[in-house]
Amino acid sequence: MDILVLSKILGHANPETTLKLYGHILAEHKRSSMQKVGKLYSSLVGETEVPEMEEEAPRMKM
Repeated sequence: MDILVLSKILGHANPETTLKLYGHILAEHKRSSMQKVGKLYSSLVGETEVPEMEEEAPRMKM
């Protein structure tokens, strides 16, 4: 879901608030989205396998 839409649904005045509270949840969404892009790219260039994404290092909260 778009972060601006989610922010409005949750009643946050600023999308930054939403990202600070729920941004850590987006890592899996990012991973699955990158897999989809990789599959699309692979189908365009004729590759048969899509490499797995490496795990991101966790970010520290400030």
